[in-house]
Amino acid sequence: MSDVMRAKYTPVTEANKTLMKGVKASFNDLHEYLLTCPQGRCMSIALTNLEQASMWAVKEISAEEHNATAP
Repeated sequence: MSDVMRAKYTPVTEANKTLMKGVKASFNDLHEYLLTCPQGRCMSIALTNLEQASMWAVKEISAEEHNATAP
């Protein structure tokens, strides 16, 4: 059975921790930049989807199959 909800903690390798920090920093930079643009419904949707993309990217990097050798 797959651990879709990740009930069990999976340690993340140091290399993947570095990747995650870089991904989060990049998404944060874009988020901050988009906040300087005109705001409205479309920008709100863009920001929401940016947050979602960041979450999925980090989830993939932290997936068990990418961290099998973590201590």
